Amino acid sequence: MQPESDKILLSKLFVKQVLADCYIEVECRAQCDILHNAHQLSTILQSDRPLETITSHNKIEATTHTQEGDTTMLLFDCMTTLASKPYNDPLGRWCWTTFEENNSITRLMVAYKPCKSAPERFYTVYAQQ
Repeated sequence: MQPESDKILLSKLFVKQVLADCYIEVECRAQCDILHNAHQLSTILQSDRPLETITSHNKIEATTHTQEGDTTMLLFDCMTTLASKPYNDPLGRWCWTTFEENNSITRLMVAYKPCKSAPERFYTVYAQQ
């Protein structure tokens, strides 16, 4: 993930301006567990507020820094302490977390549906899945 891409700059501006409690993104095109810390979305969008990151990417295909697809959920402030039981799909199609309070459970989920691609395009998310 390029730290100064247009998508990253707009994301930083949005999160800062609206003081978001949660930020969700799809198609980050990164395999987060092998990226350098400086290129992690959690580092790029870090502020003085508590931050929890839940990511999902294709863990079955070859490991490369750039990978098509993936889902990311960033929780800020009190949402970091309320969230429990995070889950991520090994193909990068979705991730979620739950919030439990007063015998009520709420699940916050981000999902990615890849567009159908031609059979000869081997490296698309659609072909991977």
